Amino acid sequence: MTATLTIEKAPVVDEATGVKTFEKEIDQTAAENGVDVTELFKNANEDSDENTVVKATFENGDVIFDKAAIEAIASAENATFTIAVTVVDENSVENENFAGAEMIIEVSLGGVTFEEGKATISVDFDKEIPEGKIGKVYYVDDNGVKTDMNATFSNGKATFTTNHFSTYVVIFEDLPETSGGLSAGAIVGIALGCAVFAGMVAVAVIFFLKKKKEKQN
Repeated sequence: MTATLTIEKAPVVDEATGVKTFEKEIDQTAAENGVDVTELFKNANEDSDENTVVKATFENGDVIFDKAAIEAIASAENATFTIAVTVVDENSVENENFAGAEMIIEVSLGGVTFEEGKATISVDFDKEIPEGKIGKVYYVDDNGVKTDMNATFSNGKATFTTNHFSTYVVIFEDLPETSGGLSAGAIVGIALGCAVFAGMVAVAVIFFLKKKKEKQN
């Protein structure tokens, strides 16, 4: 008689925050073809508390699921997690809804949904955002309607949170204009210029008063 024993890595507990992380490192090539993570979520759900998360780590980033997402996924009979990250230019994108994309992020979780939970997606993104531009991550539906994912760009990563998986695009956009018609960058530049000018005026006034006092003496 033979049997196969699968040993899952024990969760890691952050003593400072109390977060209990069930983590699985997945080869990028295997992930793009679909990796079964059913046991990972079931183990996390059985040994969970309010601070439990599941972290799927890939070559290009990671995805972290909160407790509500873990419960929803663990209740399914089977779950397949796949992720693909592709950097493209606008001339190589066949779908016109993705034209101009700096990156396309495709994430799917087969056979299960987690509308009540959240997943935080973080992918490597080391492109420098051009001056006068702002980085955005959008979910684009089949009709071309974009939903801003309110992503952050820092430390070489683009990070955003979602309650569903789909295809997302990273785009550089012009900085938004204010009610006065000036961009945020222009306002910052004007403010700095005014501060420098005010400083020069102050120095000139002090110099003038000093000279005037010397003449009176």
